[in-house]
Amino acid sequence: MSEAEEKCWKYILANRGSTAADIAAQCNVDIQYARDLLDRIGSPNWRESAIDKQVGGSHYRDMAVQPWQAMEAWLTPEEYRGYHKGVAIAYLAREQQKGGIEDIKKAIHHLQRLVEMQDDTETSE
Repeated sequence: MSEAEEKCWKYILANRGSTAADIAAQCNVDIQYARDLLDRIGSPNWRESAIDKQVGGSHYRDMAVQPWQAMEAWLTPEEYRGYHKGVAIAYLAREQQKGGIEDIKKAIHHLQRLVEMQDDTETSE
């Protein structure tokens, strides 16, 4: 194990919720290298949750209760999954006419939440 890799692993262990950007900055490594390290862990608990980030601002994250959290509480699991699928499709459908790469990132953000929900379901079974 290289000295840089060891430094990164120590940082990751001490800062479990750290993002790839955090790791890259603190360990002075390339962000892709940091992402690869996080991917090797394989546990969504080590990664930044979709609910903890936002594409295109912070207006939702700044709220005491985010719309995603309210919908998850009020909707059935199937309805909530359908919401994320529908919004991802909408962002992808409009990306060439409106938001470009940011709309693609927003679609990915919704799909990340679907993956997290699936991971949560599989680990609770």
